Amino acid sequence: MLLVVEKLTLAESMPHNEEQPKVRVKSQNSVKNISIFTSIVRPLVLIFIDMLYNDIGNKNQFIINA
Repeated sequence: MLLVVEKLTLAESMPHNEEQPKVRVKSQNSVKNISIFTSIVRPLVLIFIDMLYNDIGNKNQFIINA
């Protein structure tokens, strides 16, 4: 009976010990991915907004010129 209990406690404790570092690594990677994502997407969004405003400004100039 004691051997069976020891095997169960080992089997129960091992996955918990393995899962915790994986969760920490995932959280660190997700933070890195978010920072990379924002560093790439923010300039693109700003450029896109800038292009939209320039297009609107050019259309208004054409309307004024016409």
